[in-house]
Formats: sequence, structure tokens, C-alpha cells
Amino acid sequence: MGFNLQDHVAASYCIRMMAESSIKEVWNEAHDDVTLIWQLGAGEEVEFIQVKGHELDQLWSIARLCEQDTKTKRRSCTSIFERSLSRHRCSEPCRFRIVTARPVMDELRPLTLPLGSKQRAEVESGLSALVVKLAEKLKDARSPNGTDGAFWVSRTVWQEVHSLDAVRAHNLLAFETELERLGHLLLAGQREELYQKLVRKIGDAATARQAEQKKIRRDPLLKWLSEAVDSLAHPGPLGGLKMAEKMEAAKLPEDAVMAAHESRNRYRLRSLRDRYSEPLAHAWVEGEIVARLSTLRARLDAGDYADDGPSFHKRCLDNLTDLCAASPDAGKLGLAFLHGCMYSITDRCGHRFRRVTP
Repeated sequence: MGFNLQDHVAASYCIRMMAESSIKEVWNEAHDDVTLIWQLGAGEEVEFIQVKGHELDQLWSIARLCEQDTKTKRRSCTSIFERSLSRHRCSEPCRFRIVTARPVMDELRPLTLPLGSKQRAEVESGLSALVVKLAEKLKDARSPNGTDGAFWVSRTVWQEVHSLDAVRAHNLLAFETELERLGHLLLAGQREELYQKLVRKIGDAATARQAEQKKIRRDPLLKWLSEAVDSLAHPGPLGGLKMAEKMEAAKLPEDAVMAAHESRNRYRLRSLRDRYSEPLAHAWVEGEIVARLSTLRARLDAGDYADDGPSFHKRCLDNLTDLCAASPDAGKLGLAFLHGCMYSITDRCGHRFRRVTP
């Protein structure tokens, strides 16, 4: 299963939750696409979030917001607006959020301003016009608690995120900042691997059948983070152990693991012997290998490749062969060096040969 925009949006709130105790829980695919439980003073507030990707090939409009879903058998009360409003059935205060990859038309622009902000107060006429238009489209729309479009407009923020890649890049920066704040120092490849594990954890919550398994709570998340960081930062006392575990988990044959040990050992010896003779070339080639492996893993996790472990291992080796042929610096170092570098990165928990697991 590949990760979608919803998983990365949920990840952004999990990262915020690590830093902000005001976010108690993040639910994925529970009452809404994403549901947040906020601790505000002595009480709780619920935020219901709907996430929409690139399925729309035009700007978001009031008409699209109120359009019934023709893909469902039930044709009434299936618009995005009605589904969002219908979440107001709880006794706690609530708010709503719509997250879209596509931008909105001017008629919805007032919703993109933060709740309670001066800017939002200055567009009160636009908000009032929006309430009128919603009433014209769906005059009978009511939540189970009896609230209507005016309530929804007063409690809704529309967030434009543009693309999955943009959300992912923003999350990685925020995650790096949070890891440093918590005192977790990891290499760039390790941070990215840890982020992928976080998104996998969130994706698993979305597909879980039991309601409790859909909820990610702050204290257990911080405990999971600490354990995951420790596993990445301290891969074990025996050199090559983590690499062998990852290759065996990917169902690679024993002779491939033995060859990887040999490549890794030769790489380490050569690095110790002549790393300082051409430090810039070494650094560039190793950085390129990290980048290429990172791209391959991301595409594997996203479902672009249907590879099993041996097939993905071969794909990685083929990519290094291409690098060796295309780059004079890489060609000078040789394919054996590139292979050994990949296996060394794998042993440091910066690479793997199967889809990410939490």
C-alpha cells in the first residue's frame, strides 16, 4: 500500500503533537479522514479534517463543495460540506478543516484565514456571503446537533497544501527540528527512514479495524519515537548485523548476504586507507548514493514498484551500475566501492530492501 496525502497530513499533526501537549490524539480514518483531540484548558475540543488530493482538475468552488457524490448509492447528504457538518454530533466543542491540493476560488478564500485572526474578521462580509450561498444550495443541511451552515463557516479553516511532495518536504523539516529539540541526533538518511516509519505507523492506523488502533496518542508516540531512534542510532555491537537482518527480512539468499559482508568490509578498509586522498570525490559519490537509495525507497514505499526483496535489491544494484557508468568520480572509485557503500548505509539503518514497517 502506498502512502497518500491523508497519511502525510496526519503525520504533520503527529509531529506537532510531539512538541505540543495541547494535541492529545491523532485519529486516522476514524470519524473523519483525520480527527484531532485538542486539550484546551480544562476541556477538550475535536477537530474534524477532510483531505482531498488531486482528483479535482479545477479550483475548488462553492458548487463543488455542495455537489453530491455520484459514486455512492446514496445520492443525498453526500457533499463535502454536508459530510463535514455531519461530524458535529459530539458534546465537546468542535471545529472543521478542509485540506486540498488544489487552490480555492475567491468565494472560498475567506475560509483560508485562521480562526480568530484579525484578517478573518476583516472579511466578515465574504463569510456572510458564503453562508447565504450555502443556504441557497443546501438549505436543509443540519448536523445531528442541529447546527447549520453559519456554524460550519464560523468554525472552518480551508488549508491549501498544493501537493503530497510539498507536505512531505515540510514534514521532514519540522521532524528534523523536533528530533533536535528532543535531543535525538541522527544522520539525514536515518531521519528520512524514521519519518517513513512514522507514516507507515499512521497508514496502519488508517486500515486498522478496531477503533482504539486508529488512535495515536502523544505519550505512546514519544515512547515509540525514542525506541525507534535508539534502534537507528545504535544498530548493534556486531558490524554487519543490521545489514544481514535487513537482507534476510527481504528474503535475499545466503550467498547474497555473504557477498554483501565482503563488499562492506572492503569498502570500510578502503575508506580508512585512502579516504583523505580525494575527500571531495568520496563525499560527492557517497552523497549521490544516499540520494539515489532514498529516491528508490520512497518510490517502493509509495507503491511505484511492486518489487519483492530480491527484485528491489537488484534494482538498487542496477542503479549503482548506472551511477558508476555516468559519473567519472564514481567510475574511478569502482562498482565494488559503490556496493560496499550501499551495504554500509544499510548497516547504519539508512537503507533496506523491502517496504517500510513501523
